[in-house]
Amino acid sequence: MSHAALIMTPSFGFDVVFELIFAVIAVIIAIYACRIFIISRQERSRLFAVGFFMVAAAYVIESVINFLIIFKLNENICTALKVNSIVAFNMFGHLAHAVLMTSGVIVLLYTTLSSHEGKVAWLLLITSLIAILANPMPINIFYLLISIFLVFISAFYVRNHIKRKKATTLLVAAGFILWALSNIHFIFTAHHEAFYIAGHFLELGAYLAFLANFFMVHKK
Repeated sequence: MSHAALIMTPSFGFDVVFELIFAVIAVIIAIYACRIFIISRQERSRLFAVGFFMVAAAYVIESVINFLIIFKLNENICTALKVNSIVAFNMFGHLAHAVLMTSGVIVLLYTTLSSHEGKVAWLLLITSLIAILANPMPINIFYLLISIFLVFISAFYVRNHIKRKKATTLLVAAGFILWALSNIHFIFTAHHEAFYIAGHFLELGAYLAFLANFFMVHKK
């Protein structure tokens, strides 16, 4: 199997809907973080918004690419754009998804670090992208790196919940834990439909926890 094929995440149809749901929730979170930034001017809120906007964009791109693949519309687009290789077109879309998702998660990780040196985030991003693109199994490396980053983010929010002991902090911690677990799950099951569905339900649980937290905070 070619490197181009391996970089593509699988599409089983249902994931198109899941990814759009995740994108909508990520946008809601990002907009709320923007509102907090406008009021408080907290840099962490701004970065939180940027991170989730990137994550949302990644989901939208992946959903669109998978939709085009399922209905074979990518062939028509390639013909219209005079692109010779459908595989290259699909690979570019999945690569854009990987870059945006990795960037977004790294920005979210950066908000939890004690050091606010911007070079740290750039170093993480560059080394991550090199590791993904240079590896013969890029999907697995992509999910592995995202999992590692999300585990560190989860640990930060678990400690935050232990300190504050509020329902809202519990939901945020639970959300990141489920998100991390879904990506760990994808490392081993990305090409198996039944298990892939289970991974998406874990991810759905994560975003529902984020959404529940949004509504609880918004009511106050």
